[in-house]
Amino acid sequence: MSKTLRKLLAILMAAALVLSLSAAAFAADGEDPEPVTTTLTKVESAIGVTLHNGESSSANFDASAHSYTAVKIMDLYKVVDSTGADIVDSAGKVVYQYKLVLTDALAADPSAFTALLAGAGFKFDADTGEITLASGGAVTSQAGVNENTSDAAKLAALIADYVVDNSIPGTALNNVGTATELQCGYWVIYETNNSSAAGADGTVATKPILVDLRPTDANGDPVAQRDITLKDAKVQLTKTVDDPTVAFNDIITYTVSTNFPTYQINADERFEDGYPKFEISDTVYQALVILPSTDADYLLSVTVGGAAVAASVSEEIEGETVTTTNYTVETNASNTSIKVSFTPAFILAHQGESIVLQYHAKLTAENAPRVDDPYGNPNTVTVTYSNNPENNQQVLTLTDSTKVFTFGFDLIKVDGTNDSALAGAKFQLKNSDDKGLVLTDLGGGSYAFSSLAEGETGATDIVIPESGVVTIFGLDVGVYTLTETEAPEGYTKVGDITITVEAETVSATDDTLTGNAKISVAGGSLLNSDTWTSGTKYTATLSTTLVTASGSNGGNVAVFVRNYKGIVLPETGSVTSIIVMAVGALIVLGGGAFLLFGKKRSEE
Repeated sequence: MSKTLRKLLAILMAAALVLSLSAAAFAADGEDPEPVTTTLTKVESAIGVTLHNGESSSANFDASAHSYTAVKIMDLYKVVDSTGADIVDSAGKVVYQYKLVLTDALAADPSAFTALLAGAGFKFDADTGEITLASGGAVTSQAGVNENTSDAAKLAALIADYVVDNSIPGTALNNVGTATELQCGYWVIYETNNSSAAGADGTVATKPILVDLRPTDANGDPVAQRDITLKDAKVQLTKTVDDPTVAFNDIITYTVSTNFPTYQINADERFEDGYPKFEISDTVYQALVILPSTDADYLLSVTVGGAAVAASVSEEIEGETVTTTNYTVETNASNTSIKVSFTPAFILAHQGESIVLQYHAKLTAENAPRVDDPYGNPNTVTVTYSNNPENNQQVLTLTDSTKVFTFGFDLIKVDGTNDSALAGAKFQLKNSDDKGLVLTDLGGGSYAFSSLAEGETGATDIVIPESGVVTIFGLDVGVYTLTETEAPEGYTKVGDITITVEAETVSATDDTLTGNAKISVAGGSLLNSDTWTSGTKYTATLSTTLVTASGSNGGNVAVFVRNYKGIVLPETGSVTSIIVMAVGALIVLGGGAFLLFGKKRSEE
């Protein structure tokens, strides 16, 4: 074979090889790819779920009194190929599917669950476990502890109701703050109980929560722990008084600030007739009297959401007058208790809104503390509220208290020479506006403040009895002037005494009132130090002849006043007449001297 022929044959063989390879490639491109065989593998791993309280995160939240249940709705499955490898989506994330497991019957035939969700505007794919809106849109997430209008909140309430109504068992979760191991899957969590002892924390049963437990997060990173924030709104309660220091017969204004609960989205369907309840009640201390709501100057007022609300509203509907009751007000015959009860419809229509209740009371002398008393004149407001739409009988209470204080002192009259009790003196008190105090003589040396005198006269005479001691009480803080109008027979009157009454506080940095008086005394003739402050107490110990004072935290602040024996000669006429008489006497004396000495000179 020639050299030229060999080269040509080599070229033809190379060309044939290229053509054969190209033909094979074209054939491969034209064929359908082999289908990937997939299957589902149940995810058996568990994740630690820890509950955290949301708006109930205050210090008085009693975690041990709340119990919660988690119910598994669907098992979680991974989609894998024939080799067991995970199937991932275009973003490289593992693909999951779910299977309904609420009950054996539903797992076998999910049509009832599908119908349940469809009736509420959701669509359920029993093959994949996907839940969407009936329109095909995504379910909006549940945000915020007070949020109860999102698609997810509606879905959670729907599923929780189904679980409760069908008594489907679940897993009891550990107390708030402690993890519970839950198998991966789709869960609903709801509150099963809030014991009455926990009513003081003001919590409302947490809204149902849907939790999707997967072994990986949205970024594909492994998940071993999930923190779930409870959606448990709070009822707040605060009671205040316009002025904690008062005199007898003062009008006291009390203000109660609270709010309606925020329940789960379908609470109106879950509460039975007569529920929910929300009542504000107050029974005052024995010395207080609530002014009746018929008193035009001191009417009870109710504000909801910043707007004044009447007890009932009437309107014309199709020619008929229709009256809607918002709340009722009850008081007892003695006007020592009051209760405001809101109607269920009003409560549900104003969920989460603020409430301000204002009413008035008068402090009376009857049954009141005689003088400084740390117990004061307290009263406690109680809010009674329905806690849980899934448990109508669960009605809890929340309380808050205030005190008002009134003050007084002992006036002790003694002989200035031997400090023995001295009777018979009379005194009057005036305030800083120079108005006399009208006092009620209760007998036994006790005088209670009643009112201020209308004019310059009218102040009550305080008469010192044989014991030498009187108690004056029912005074507000302020500056008072004690004037002796009549001294005991044979004694001279003392000068005016200034008595400053202040309310003692716990400390310079804590303005909480202790209930003790802080009294300073100046002027007059005093037995002890001119100033007694910081609530220092002095008790009077009476013997047959002497009155002594000793420091004590249990006695009354005492004002000791000395009288001294002395005389004032009787006089007639005025100072002017005395001066005239003196001038006349000088003239007479002068005339007599002239006659005497003049006559003597003439004789000389």
